Amino acid sequence: MTRETGFLKVVIIGGGHGISQLARYLDLFQDVDLTFLVTAFDSGGSTGKLRKEGIIGAGDYTKVCNALSRSSPRLVEARELRNNEGHSIRNLDFAEFWLFGGPEYAMSEIQRRYSLNPKRRVFLSTLDDCDLYAELQDGKTLRGEHEIDQRGVNHENDIMSIGLDRRARIYPPLIPHVLYANLIVIGPGSLYTSVLPHFLIEDFISLIQASQAKLIYVCNAVTEPGSTDGHTSDDHVAQLQRMGIIPDYVLVDNTQRYGDATREAYGLEGKELVLPNSVSRYPRPEIVLGDYTYLNGTSILHGPQITKEIFGIGKYYLSH
Repeated sequence: MTRETGFLKVVIIGGGHGISQLARYLDLFQDVDLTFLVTAFDSGGSTGKLRKEGIIGAGDYTKVCNALSRSSPRLVEARELRNNEGHSIRNLDFAEFWLFGGPEYAMSEIQRRYSLNPKRRVFLSTLDDCDLYAELQDGKTLRGEHEIDQRGVNHENDIMSIGLDRRARIYPPLIPHVLYANLIVIGPGSLYTSVLPHFLIEDFISLIQASQAKLIYVCNAVTEPGSTDGHTSDDHVAQLQRMGIIPDYVLVDNTQRYGDATREAYGLEGKELVLPNSVSRYPRPEIVLGDYTYLNGTSILHGPQITKEIFGIGKYYLSH
């Protein structure tokens, strides 16, 4: 696999919810090769139940695949429905293929059944069955992604570090896609449970550093209770840099344009809008502030403007 002159290769690293939203807009650009990377460390809900049956956590994987699906809109919507046990149809699809032929067969068959564009692919970053843990400021340890995500607002007891309970190795087929990428986009996604866990996988950081790709970090627009309470855009970048990831660009939404009603709605959930501030105390990132999100009811979602910014950066470097 080699770089093709004039053809943009983009790798997106994040969580199922964040990058599945992004995927719908990214997929509209036909002259772009897209690779999405998600982890299998989810331990709650439908995915957690399937993991107890020996099936790797694929909730984020199937969510991104369904977002990229070229099936009919009604079928895409139906795959998000859940049965009485809380399992989504897409997760049951994956479980069926897993039981028949294992993880690699399940990934290839999901992408085939969901009719993904051949220039779109989704990988689990590792096939090793691991659990995430977080060390808190008071010395306590949270075990499992669901415990970290669901602990609620806690301004007094910050997450100090995260780790995996056993060795995780890179899924080999994704390596050339990262190595020969023009752009690597990190985020959006839950910082401590969807984005940073990729960099706990053995040699993952070294692989990114070996690539000549420009690194873009898409900062979250809203904080997560119990994880990123009070975090500004500066704080998000600081956590990436602690892991050894230094973006070339940080795309930050101008959340200050939203009114009191939106802030109050999020406040009821223990969330805050992420304040955009400079990252001037760090050596490299160029901060790009823009109106990258839109309101869907009371929810703030990343929209088409963020993809235009990403591809604008990519096309610039491809032509220079």
